[in-house]
Amino acid sequence: LAVAAGIGVAVKAYGSIKQATEANALMGNAVTAVQDELRFAYDVEAVSGASSGVGPAYAFDSSVRGYRLYLANGTDSITGRDTIIVNGVNAVNPEGTADPLPGTVDTVAALPLLNTDTSGTGASVQLDSLTWNPDPVGGGLWAFSLTVSNGDYEAQSKTITVRTVNNW
Repeated sequence: LAVAAGIGVAVKAYGSIKQATEANALMGNAVTAVQDELRFAYDVEAVSGASSGVGPAYAFDSSVRGYRLYLANGTDSITGRDTIIVNGVNAVNPEGTADPLPGTVDTVAALPLLNTDTSGTGASVQLDSLTWNPDPVGGGLWAFSLTVSNGDYEAQSKTITVRTVNNW
C-alpha cells in the first residue's frame, strides 16, 4: 500500500515538473522570437484599424521576415491554442494605388509567431503588453510582457526591454 501511494505521488510530481519545464522552455522561445522581431524592426508606427489585444497595434517593417507586420494575441488555427500572431500588413490603399494610406492597415495574413505544439501538453503564450518609445537618439525602445501557461501551471510573466538596431 505504501509503495502504491509513493508511485502515485511520484507520477503527480513528474507531471508537475514536466508542465513547469515545458512552460519555461516555451517562455524562452517566445522571448527570443519577439525580441528578434522587435530588435530588427524599422519604420514603426501606431496604426488604426488593427488591434494587438493589449493596446495599440504597432506596424513595422520586419528585417526578419521581409514584410510589414504587427504582433497581436490570437489563436493558432492548427492547435487551437492561444499564442502570439504575426499579422502581415498590406500597404496598398483602397483605391488600389501603390501609395500607402497613412495610419491604416489591411491584414493579409495571420500566422503564429512560434510553434506552441512542441509537447502536446497545451502550453500557450500571450502578450500582456507591447509598447514603443521612439527614442530619437538610439532608434527606439520596445517593452513587452509575456505570460506562458500550461494547464494549472502559470509561469511567471516576464517583462523585457529591447532597443531596435534599425533607426531609419
